[in-house]
Amino acid sequence: MWGREAIFLYCRDVSVSRASIFQVSPEVGSVAEKVTVVVERKSETHRAEVTLVDQLIAYESGFLGILPMREETGREKAGIGIRYVYPEGPAEKAGLQFQDRIMRFNESEISNAETLTDLVSRVRPGRKVSIEYRRDNQNKTVEVTLASIPNTVPAELRSSLILSPSEPVE
Repeated sequence: MWGREAIFLYCRDVSVSRASIFQVSPEVGSVAEKVTVVVERKSETHRAEVTLVDQLIAYESGFLGILPMREETGREKAGIGIRYVYPEGPAEKAGLQFQDRIMRFNESEISNAETLTDLVSRVRPGRKVSIEYRRDNQNKTVEVTLASIPNTVPAELRSSLILSPSEPVE
């Protein structure tokens, strides 16, 4: 075993045939110290010296400022409808409205609320995103600057009925 401690490291963006092992030099223990990382990949050994940071910054998801429509079971619609727009939120500031349908988020097609939630959660507050939406059968694109998730929730939300597949769509 190398050094004081060996840890398995799984790399998402690197093609590794087996779990890699890295070495931490014995001097580790405080801020701004350097560690030597040794990665064995197949028959190759790679070394790098890395400086530790003094603090890790917590990841914060972006906030678009909408609640999605509750979609009817058995009805296929493109995009996801907006059920509620948070007052003074990023979506409202960009001009999105109740009943608009979000079709794309940064070039990714939106087919359900889970996809939109996942994509928004991957962008930090303060970053700009492109939203393609449909209003009155016309597609439009707007740039939205995501915000931090608010600490408060609205006192009242618009109710949203879920129609059965046999009921007509208005």
